Amino acid sequence: MARRFRQTSFWILAGAGLIGCALELDADGEGKACTGSGRCAAGYACNEQGRCVRAASHESASAGSSAGSDAEAAPEAGVAAGDAGTAREVGEETGMLGDGGTQLDGCATPLRYFADDDNDGVGRNDSTRLSCEHPPGAWAIRGGDCDDANPEVFPGQTQYFARAYTRGSTESFDYDCSGSEDPDPGLPGRAPDCSGLGVTNCSGSGVLATRRTGSGVNPVCGSTQRVRCSVGILTCDASLSSAEAARCR
Repeated sequence: MARRFRQTSFWILAGAGLIGCALELDADGEGKACTGSGRCAAGYACNEQGRCVRAASHESASAGSSAGSDAEAAPEAGVAAGDAGTAREVGEETGMLGDGGTQLDGCATPLRYFADDDNDGVGRNDSTRLSCEHPPGAWAIRGGDCDDANPEVFPGQTQYFARAYTRGSTESFDYDCSGSEDPDPGLPGRAPDCSGLGVTNCSGSGVLATRRTGSGVNPVCGSTQRVRCSVGILTCDASLSSAEAARCR
């Protein structure tokens, strides 16, 4: 009998709670406090704040919370996609590209070729291409030719020349493209200024400098005059003689 009494009391209290919650509901359906056991009247549910609300509203709120979680996860997926895009762009930029910007598929080590119009084995730097095989036409695997119209002019030239070549509107003896004109070491040096020497120290000889000037120019290159200082009447005079043109490169 005592057990039946407890069960009956429980159901009476629970029913009273549901009725109490129903009585607390506003006309618009927004409830107030749930019962102590978290229950509400039929058609209502207890939300996270402990208020009785319509069951449909509670389900919509739960669905919105789930959608929010998915939205928070979405940026991570976007970042992953962005990383993939960046990697793809880097791969395209670092890939070896041939003419037209197409990737050289199946070629492990493409070479850079330089246009070699004078066919001296060294091309110019302003016209290049990457290729797995030697391109048809005049191309070289070495660059740096400072005059690709003259086969005697190229980096590494070892010969010396007595005549200048024309580079644009100027003449040059820089046959090895070093940026300077270097005389043949077998030639005598530049002649001293005899007029500036006194009678007591009037001595010396060498190549008479020309009037050529400019960046990298050596005025002895191409000179056909040799000078020897000799004592005159109380002066140091220059004695001139003809010679082969001074060779340079």
